[in-house]
Amino acid sequence: MGARAYLDGSVEQRELTSLFVRGDGPPGFDLVMRTRLAEWVSKNTEFFARSGEPLDQAAAVVTTGALMLAVAEVSLSTDTMRAREIADGVIKVLSRLDYP
Repeated sequence: MGARAYLDGSVEQRELTSLFVRGDGPPGFDLVMRTRLAEWVSKNTEFFARSGEPLDQAAAVVTTGALMLAVAEVSLSTDTMRAREIADGVIKVLSRLDYP
């Protein structure tokens, strides 16, 4: 699952990820981030449509937003074990969602 890999990377690279979560990225990074997130939502929507499990754009936006908040929580955690617990919990919740 892509969400698992994304959260695992955020756990492993918490120091780097936390820079962007805190808004300490380079000037203009927020615009780049919003553009990339819009592209990610679009790709997620297309992926699920091709896999025979349609995911409308609203569900893709909600899922992407949840992952963004999860990354923020994981990256700001000072304890690796706690960061992993958060990531695992988010994956459990996402796996229970009933997408249209």
